Amino acid sequence: NLGFRASRMAEIQKRHQVAVFLFDYRGYGRSKGKPTISGVTADGRAAVKKAAELGNVQPSDVIVMGRSMGGAVAIQAATLFQCKGLIIESSFTSFKDIAKYHAGMFSFLAPGNGFDSENAIRNYRGKVLISHGTDDKVVPVEQGKRLFAAANQPKHFYEIEGGGHN
Repeated sequence: NLGFRASRMAEIQKRHQVAVFLFDYRGYGRSKGKPTISGVTADGRAAVKKAAELGNVQPSDVIVMGRSMGGAVAIQAATLFQCKGLIIESSFTSFKDIAKYHAGMFSFLAPGNGFDSENAIRNYRGKVLISHGTDDKVVPVEQGKRLFAAANQPKHFYEIEGGGHN
C-alpha cells in the first residue's frame, strides 16, 4: 500500500531533487483486481512506462525502486527496460526460496517459476543498490546477499545492522 511509503518518498524527492512516481499493484491499497505474478509484473512495467511519459524521458532513463515483493517487480521491470538504476530493499531471490524459508516441506505449493529475481537480475546492466537488514525475519539477509552476488557491476550492498524487514 503506497500510503505507507508516501512520506518517505516525499523526503527522497525533496532531499535529492528527483521526481517520484508511486503506485499500488492490483489488489493492494485502493487498486482493484486480484494480485497475481503476471498481473503485478504487468503493473510494474506499466508504472515504468507511465513514469517515463510523465517525466518526458525514455523508460531506460528511469530509476526503479522496490522493497520486499516490490523488489521482485522492480527487478523484472528494470531488466526489461534496462533502466538507469535499480534500488532494492529487503527483497527475496524467488518465491520458491522464500516459501522454503517460511514453509519448509510445504514450499512445493509455491509457484516454481514465481519471481525468480536471482536469475532475472543477471540480465540487468545498470547500476544496482541493494539494502537489507541483518535481523529481517520475513526475508533473510542471505537472500539479499545472493541477489547482490548475482547482479552485475556497478553494484553496492548496504547492510543495515540490526535492521528488520520494515
